[in-house]
Amino acid sequence: MPTSKKTLSTTDLLRHLHQHMFVCNDTNESRRVGLEVELIPLFLDLAHEKAHVVPFQRPADLELLSILSSMNRLAERVEGLILQRTPDGIPVYREVDAGLITFEPGGQVEYSTAPRDSASAALEEAEEFIHQLESVTRDSELYFLTTGINPWHTVEEIGLQVNKPRYAAMDEYFTAIGPYGRRMMRQTCSTQVNVDLGDAQHMPRRWKAANLLAPIFTALFANSPIVDGRPTDFKSFRSHVWQHTDSGRTGFPPGLLGSTEQNDPAEQYLQYALDARVMIIRQSDVHFIPITDPFPFRRWLENGHPLGYPSIEDWDYHLSTLFPEVRPRGFLEVRCIDGQSKPWRSVPVTLVTALLYDDSALETTIDILGPWQPRLPELSARAARHATHDEILGPMALQIFRLALDSLPRFSLSELSEFMRRAAAAFCGRYVEQFRCPADDFHDSMVKLNGQRFLPSHYLLATSSQTDLKSTSERFTHVPYRGA
Repeated sequence: MPTSKKTLSTTDLLRHLHQHMFVCNDTNESRRVGLEVELIPLFLDLAHEKAHVVPFQRPADLELLSILSSMNRLAERVEGLILQRTPDGIPVYREVDAGLITFEPGGQVEYSTAPRDSASAALEEAEEFIHQLESVTRDSELYFLTTGINPWHTVEEIGLQVNKPRYAAMDEYFTAIGPYGRRMMRQTCSTQVNVDLGDAQHMPRRWKAANLLAPIFTALFANSPIVDGRPTDFKSFRSHVWQHTDSGRTGFPPGLLGSTEQNDPAEQYLQYALDARVMIIRQSDVHFIPITDPFPFRRWLENGHPLGYPSIEDWDYHLSTLFPEVRPRGFLEVRCIDGQSKPWRSVPVTLVTALLYDDSALETTIDILGPWQPRLPELSARAARHATHDEILGPMALQIFRLALDSLPRFSLSELSEFMRRAAAAFCGRYVEQFRCPADDFHDSMVKLNGQRFLPSHYLLATSSQTDLKSTSERFTHVPYRGA
């Protein structure tokens, strides 16, 4: 909460970043991985080809499941799944020795794994949760969609499903600056992969490589071409939405775009965060004031506000409202990937692990992509629109993907399982080598069924074709990468 007098300097803020956001390990031995998977709950009425929003809480006169009643069903079956509440009364569910289940503003269900010692363990935990969740709704019309965006419902139809004071304040802020923030809150869905920063030697390289890879990952896993029931001109409309939500708090730190190896990532991020607008000033755990006029944190730090000067807690909270493609949180949170269907959920986990945790792949990634560093925003825009169909991104994504596949023998099967390796090879053959992406399956399903509007049957056809890994593996083969 704000203080009556100025107590902080930029030196204090930089020190905080080093201590909490850009945290180096003593060694580079750790290869921990975390996974955050978001799912869109919808009722799919296949008989009438309709999709309906699932209420967060069930109204008294409605017999259908709600999101919370589904979670309560799950808690009855899963031992150790504990209901908790945030200070503002919003329910969250925590698994003993495992992950956390939270809810996004539009009712999206998010499962965040515990940091695991391997990518295989993180993936197994997330998949077990999704399997359990789907099992409790199998006798209903409730589906958990795995695309990058809600294909059917408008912002108004969805509404703010989760009645959280922070979300209400965010909604007021975004409403004041344009339409995309409200879409982001209600409609979007991602798969996020978290990795260690490494020791002091590796941290700047991983930070750089992860950002260089962001447009590549967006292109490879583009999976959100349908919005409001109709195809768009984008392969990843989710990425397009994020890029236009609030340019000062998304995308890439400007200092990164022209940086060298000598530039301190924390210093880059400091300037980015200082220039970002203050979204919310907290007066208590349940009282949030949206700041709808342009008000960069730098000005708050220097000149204060009628509510006071920022405290270190306000700085920390401000950092939580920044949404770059790669976010430091004491680890690296890779945020640029659309929601994926099984088995493709495993593939971004495999690629992030292979490219950032193998030293040879890391250095080759930087060599290949480094010249494009000043043009990362342009590449992200191209990735959102064209994905791997793009004349620049398609060949580059294939080169990077093959590089990742060739690094897999340097990982043990306990780190990257045989299933993850087969899925990655199949994905490469099915999509990357064909200069396609998962979004193309949605278009193909509409063509096959002669659809003018995107229907639940189109979604089920597209995802059922994606999930047949055995058929995909037999149909496509992988040609090993042999250098640039």
